[in-house]
Amino acid sequence: MESNTGKIREVSVELRFSGDNPRPLAVVGLGDALAGKEMADRLRQVEEECDLTIRQCKSILKEAGHRNPNPLVRWEIGDLVLKFLAREREQGFVILNHIETFAQGLAIAKSYLEAILRFRERYPDKSTIRNDIGWGKYYELVWFNDPVIMRKIEEQVRTGGLLSKGIQELRKSANKES
Repeated sequence: MESNTGKIREVSVELRFSGDNPRPLAVVGLGDALAGKEMADRLRQVEEECDLTIRQCKSILKEAGHRNPNPLVRWEIGDLVLKFLAREREQGFVILNHIETFAQGLAIAKSYLEAILRFRERYPDKSTIRNDIGWGKYYELVWFNDPVIMRKIEEQVRTGGLLSKGIQELRKSANKES
């Protein structure tokens, strides 16, 4: 939203599901809510864009199957969510509870969505994702605090067949040290 100085003023927004309504509703502070019709129209747009993003993600999950080990499925979902957040930020809206909203909308655990978003952030170029490593191992890899160590362990997974349990043990040790 534009301020008097011409700069975009950030508006904090929470997206919530209410009762039987399957679409998320945008909630803002009282001062922002009283800003007028333009704000109400723009918040409706945020709601619609969020709902569309959730439906697109659900479609990807449905088409691929929830248990599909292909990590690109999760990358695509993470990409859709991060692009939605970036678009809203460009318009001056900061979505405070995006993890909760998208996890609820997609009927997945918050930690699972966090892993998807970390995966997309750690692998901005999907061509760097190895097709010989399944999602389960990438899920474990993204929880390394240090991306450099994560990449070293990823190479061990690729060359040595390190199992998810082994990745977990290495991660616990590495994260303690960092």
